[in-house]
Amino acid sequence: SLCCTINPCDLHNPIVQVFAGEHIDMDDLMHFIGPDNEQRAHNVAQDPYAAAKNFHFIINTIFETLFRITAGPFNVTSDVGVVGHVAAYFGTVECSSQELIGVLLH
Repeated sequence: SLCCTINPCDLHNPIVQVFAGEHIDMDDLMHFIGPDNEQRAHNVAQDPYAAAKNFHFIINTIFETLFRITAGPFNVTSDVGVVGHVAAYFGTVECSSQELIGVLLH
């Protein structure tokens, strides 16, 4: 049995900024500073869909990469991941008192 919390930060993530409409060259990210802290916060506040899309993208990527779980529209498949073969999982999405969204996996 394994319990973990996955709590991705959306404010400083360049993927959220791309989803929010910023033009960031992800292939040359180290040479592009991007929007400042205030603009990043504004982008997330003005486009909550971008933050939700990022959350969905990050959680799916973690499930597929680490746990080898792929969810399709009508089925879920799994293979051997970093913790072995996952036979079943239960995840809940929660919002903390700091308004951070995370997934609790049991």
